[in-house]
Amino acid sequence: MTDVDLITFAQKDSQAETQLKLQDFWKDRPVNPHLIEYGERANAIEAALAGRFQFGTMVELSALSSVLDELNWDNPNHLLVFDDIVLAPFALKYGRNAILSPHDCISKMNYSHFRLSPVGLAAAKYYSRHLIARRYEKRYYHLALLVHLITHEDRIWMQQINSRARYHVIPNADLLNPGFVKTEPCPWDIMVWGDLRISSIARGAKEFIRMLAQDWRWVESHKIILIGRVSRASAERIIGEPLLSTIAYSPLLEDKAGRLQHAKITVVPDIGGAGTKNRCVNLLSSGKCLACLYPQMEGIDKACDQGAINASNMEELVFFVKRSLEDGSYLSISEKGETIFKREYNLESIRQLWNEMVQRALSIRNRLGGSR
Repeated sequence: MTDVDLITFAQKDSQAETQLKLQDFWKDRPVNPHLIEYGERANAIEAALAGRFQFGTMVELSALSSVLDELNWDNPNHLLVFDDIVLAPFALKYGRNAILSPHDCISKMNYSHFRLSPVGLAAAKYYSRHLIARRYEKRYYHLALLVHLITHEDRIWMQQINSRARYHVIPNADLLNPGFVKTEPCPWDIMVWGDLRISSIARGAKEFIRMLAQDWRWVESHKIILIGRVSRASAERIIGEPLLSTIAYSPLLEDKAGRLQHAKITVVPDIGGAGTKNRCVNLLSSGKCLACLYPQMEGIDKACDQGAINASNMEELVFFVKRSLEDGSYLSISEKGETIFKREYNLESIRQLWNEMVQRALSIRNRLGGSR
């Protein structure tokens, strides 16, 4: 009988769709989503000086505070869920009734991006975000009833940063992700699906393609494409024109006809930056063969090695990908991955885990002395 108000973000043109997906997930549980439109981003210097995230300033709008103040605080079974680290400052006023859900250890994620970025503006931005996230994690997390994370490793990192907070782990099922639509025939043997604007992915993509290209005859006999989220000219600067010329390139996942491109094996080429786990979820849930390093399987680790092609380093990953194409095992791997995902991370099981987290939060609040 717990009333839950969920505070989350959505683009203006997708708010209705997101609302329906959230209602479908929660079914009969009385959950009231409040969708906040992404506002203007502050520039990096302004954000750093203010000690806030670039799009975090918009959550200070009085309109959101008014919504929160008008909620039914007389109901002892009423809880809030703040679905982003930028909402953490609201724990100062509402934390005794709230679950904070940043998903990852955001400071660790940004520090990893910083460490893998070349010296320059991008590295400075990541380090600034690392410092801002660390400040939020230390200052606000212990004010909430619970902090939801998606992996046990994130929990360990967070306990080292703020041991006063209470943490709760629920796997990363990315329940609002629609996944891919299966189409035949499959146009590509390998698709390297990355965002070349992120240094850890750009370096991983370059390393993977470079290792493939060492066997020139093998590359010539297979259809390989890189999806990079940047123009071809930018991709040539990042990957190198000679290396990029050995494969096909597209900035977007959609082809010229607007259909999603897919491959026998899709490689998520992050070498440690974190924050691309949702792409792995997207592929597993769609029954496609995923290939990535182990860190990208955090939160869906039950599918490691059985339902995906995984390796400890890029050289191993290239070897396993090539072998799976040659012996056809990518087909059984993709089927196994989809089976494991649906069994271990299905909507009903994740919904039950969220229900249990809500009940734990209520128990903590009752122990601490009520909702006011």
